[in-house]
Amino acid sequence: MKQGSVCVDLPREVTTSAVALDALALELLRGDEPFSAESIHRVRVTTKRLRALWNMVRPELRKKDYLAAKERLRLAAKCVAGQRDATVMLATFDELIEAAHSAKLRHSLVAVRQAAEEFFAAETAQVPGATERQKLIEALDADRRQWEKLELGRADASLLEHGLRDTYARARRSGRFAARAQRPEDFHRWRRWTKYLFYQLEVIERFDPERLSRYIRELKSLGKLLGRSQDYAVTRRLVRDKLDLQKQDQRRALSAIERKDRSVLRRSRALRARLFDRRPGKFVGTLSDEMGLAAGGRR
Repeated sequence: MKQGSVCVDLPREVTTSAVALDALALELLRGDEPFSAESIHRVRVTTKRLRALWNMVRPELRKKDYLAAKERLRLAAKCVAGQRDATVMLATFDELIEAAHSAKLRHSLVAVRQAAEEFFAAETAQVPGATERQKLIEALDADRRQWEKLELGRADASLLEHGLRDTYARARRSGRFAARAQRPEDFHRWRRWTKYLFYQLEVIERFDPERLSRYIRELKSLGKLLGRSQDYAVTRRLVRDKLDLQKQDQRRALSAIERKDRSVLRRSRALRARLFDRRPGKFVGTLSDEMGLAAGGRR
């Protein structure tokens, strides 16, 4: 054990964090304020954090309980997905217009953005209505109750070994695969597991801030880069498959998106090399030692 390490009750820390996340989101949803882009974003992030914590405790759960929690949160996230996608794609066009290097490109991007705005206006209402809001409340209230009833018998180190280790391994493996395959769906999967690792480490950061704070900051940076790549991917699909555009406007827009995407993916490669240079057992074993936990299992 590292001298000066604190006593860690990891199962309690995880469950307390999850209950607090549900409570904050429910307070927001039960309030009188109408949905805004910011409140929708907060609810979406909450569902992602909760999924990350369910993944962390998965070794302690019956399969049907884990799948029920996973499906409940998937449906909750779906209730607020449309507004976020529209907001992100329009903001992406604004970014591209601002960075346009020629008048012709700027003209094409403005035309594409206008077509996108008209497309979203013609879609069904993107802001969740009363029905979606009630579904979110029911899903997160059920999630809170499940966390409150959960009894985690697994020791701290074992939970860390099996839960966090699995997430790190999946993030590491999906990053390698994405780098080889170079497909948007693979980068999206890598981003998902990177964010899960980020959220899990945030829960235990206060127990070892000296070791974890910088790593978490870089993990957050990687998640943002991969998030931008995902934004470019959905915007690319919109331009290519859904908008009625002049051919030259479509071509210029797709070329501008591709340049931006290559830039963020190039920066993500350098972070991947630093963040996932260790084998999963070594990563978690070192963390267990630093936190004063006697981890077992393979290294």
